[in-house]
Amino acid sequence: MSTNANIQIKKEFNALKGEVRSLRSFIISMLGKDTEGEYRPELVEELVQASVEKPNYTYTGAGSLLKQIKNL
Repeated sequence: MSTNANIQIKKEFNALKGEVRSLRSFIISMLGKDTEGEYRPELVEELVQASVEKPNYTYTGAGSLLKQIKNL
């Protein structure tokens, strides 16, 4: 096989990889959509409420997280 043939095969392979990547992205975006839009209203409400709530734990250092987990 000559180098020109190898180069041509690599170019075609890279083009096909790009097409597969685009198709995968399109399919994932279509499957991820909800009938009401991209996000369910219940999920948005839950996330907003969680962001307003006071956190349960305060982590002050490297060992703090491990200590909190051990106390659970």
